[in-house]
Amino acid sequence: MNLSFVENLQQALYEHGLLAIARIRSLRPTDSFYSFAFYTSGSFGYAFLTASSYEGLDEAVETHSQNPNWHKHNIIELRKSLKWSPCDSPLHAIYDEHCDLDVVMNQVQDAFCDCNDDEVFEFVNGVKGAFLGAMRQLDAEGKFASNLERQNIVLNILQGDQSDEDRIRFASHLNPPDVVNRFITELADINYD
Repeated sequence: MNLSFVENLQQALYEHGLLAIARIRSLRPTDSFYSFAFYTSGSFGYAFLTASSYEGLDEAVETHSQNPNWHKHNIIELRKSLKWSPCDSPLHAIYDEHCDLDVVMNQVQDAFCDCNDDEVFEFVNGVKGAFLGAMRQLDAEGKFASNLERQNIVLNILQGDQSDEDRIRFASHLNPPDVVNRFITELADINYD
């Protein structure tokens, strides 16, 4: 895989992250965030930064508790089920309409589709490396949180219909071990019925 392609993608993700974090925090200045992640598809057709906060979780629980399909869950179960469901967060895609990544992600998807079977593994690893690199750079610069707040935030790379194992694998590359262990415990406590 072309190294400059990965570097350009990482830079574009980083720049998007800077803008998205500023926008999210300006729209929700008093929220207590517990998650920031790049959200993409399995074929990398799009990407944007998403976030979750406890205040947003309260809103999601309130909305879902009014839905008859969720009445079998008590509020505690509902809260556990929704906490790590990024698409249920009112902050999900809050910056997507301003997404500056469309052109670069179209290039990534085109390159992904052009890969032959021998190239796919290297290509996917390169793209994932760009996502991880952008998140690490933003984290190292303290863009997600102060040092004290950072212990309460899980950083991740999320891909639509993704297994918990994949979520944990990405989280383990981006977070201190105690944050990852707490994340693993919370995922294990979700009732998927």
